[in-house]
Amino acid sequence: MGLAGSIFYILVNMTFVNVMSTILIFQDERPVFLREFSNQMYGVPAYYLAKVIVETPVMALRPLVNAIIVYFGIGLTVTAS
Repeated sequence: MGLAGSIFYILVNMTFVNVMSTILIFQDERPVFLREFSNQMYGVPAYYLAKVIVETPVMALRPLVNAIIVYFGIGLTVTAS
């Protein structure tokens, strides 16, 4: 049960770190987005698509590095068996 519990904890931790950082980013960028949207500089789909493209590598790299450190830190096996 220790292996399943540790994997569950790691996944929940990574999920909430990414969700909270995303929520805080949109909250901080809202005034800039509303100003630029009201000036018709770009639309909502263009903003969202650009934001997703820019944030995806960062959102994927951080959990990957965290998983590698934790995987070997708690002593999980390297083999498939």
